[in-house]
Amino acid sequence: MDPFLSLPAEICYSILSYLESDEKAAFSKCSRHCYFLAFPSRIRGVNVFDSHDRGYLDQFFDDGWLAPFASYIRFVRLQIKKFSELHSRLSKLAVFTNLTQLDIWVLPSDNVERNAYVALFSIISASPYYDNLEFLGVNWNAKRVSTFIIKSQASPPMEEQRQRYKRRVEQLSEADRRVLGSFIPPDDPVLSSIRLPKNLKMLKAMVNTNEVCSLWPLLKCETTPVLSLTSVRKPVMDHRTPGTICEFACVKTLYLCLYRGYDSGSIRHLPRQFPNLESLTIYSRIAGDANGSWLDTIPNLPKIKYLGLPVPKHNYLVASIGDLETCLENRLHQGHFPALRKVKFCMEVQEGDDAEITCTVFPTMGIHWKAWVFGWETIKQQPDDLRKPWSFGYRYGRSIASPSL
Repeated sequence: MDPFLSLPAEICYSILSYLESDEKAAFSKCSRHCYFLAFPSRIRGVNVFDSHDRGYLDQFFDDGWLAPFASYIRFVRLQIKKFSELHSRLSKLAVFTNLTQLDIWVLPSDNVERNAYVALFSIISASPYYDNLEFLGVNWNAKRVSTFIIKSQASPPMEEQRQRYKRRVEQLSEADRRVLGSFIPPDDPVLSSIRLPKNLKMLKAMVNTNEVCSLWPLLKCETTPVLSLTSVRKPVMDHRTPGTICEFACVKTLYLCLYRGYDSGSIRHLPRQFPNLESLTIYSRIAGDANGSWLDTIPNLPKIKYLGLPVPKHNYLVASIGDLETCLENRLHQGHFPALRKVKFCMEVQEGDDAEITCTVFPTMGIHWKAWVFGWETIKQQPDDLRKPWSFGYRYGRSIASPSL
């Protein structure tokens, strides 16, 4: 008898948690027993798009053919095209008793974000799964956001905000207007009454505009250690004290998606905004110049241990390993990034297929000198895994190069 089959189920599940998706699929084909052991861990989550039949979620209830799978679902990516569907769709997610990750995409959000926030959080905060959420994503698909989530010096005048809101809701259905309600000003007490989940470990906030300088959910982010922000090119300001940058001491991991590129001006506020940052990942279609001081755009982060950056290029040519090492060593010799131990460079090989190069930094020192050894590792990645919606999936095909000075 195979010794593995005699192990308690809890130990088997723990072993399976170390396997990647393709390895679990191979393991499940070994025997009937292996198939049933691997089955729960192979179910990752569901995507609910607006194009789906309105009764799709109903299939997970008692009489539905998907009911046996409901307890295995831990991640849901939900697309909402009509505000009138907020309550029905979000309330049905209660059927997933082990739900811990929720990624919400709201499509018709131009000029109504503040009211949509109130409607959205009022519904999900009353749901039984809310405080169990470890990951929460709120994504707006607005071409141009002109009604700011909270009050700031850059906000349009109040009457202008009110008129823009009125014009936008007039384009919506009567059912959508009932959900959004009347215009909510930025200092309305209802905003301060909204709370984030108690067990939240990561918050993702996305607004498709470069004009937004303040996002309301971040002001509630007092204990969340991981943030993922998209298209936010200015620091988050504290509306309670005009001109004051908010400080998020609890945030140790930050993901920034700046698709139009980045420079020192767009991220120079990071040390002040996130003083305890240990991990920073920047996703951008426009990388730095390989022939220039591309790393100089990153401010000195004294506690940073990990950096994830796009591979710098020059005239469409990717930087060499030597170029990357030279830039890293120059900053390290200046006393910057004293805690840095790993840098990951990502580049798109072809559409939907990314490759990564990881550099591990080994500091060495003598009585009168200090140097660094760089260990390089080439990584090719698999498709996105729903269990980690904030990452780009699992890695495979590792080949480690010998460290060299």
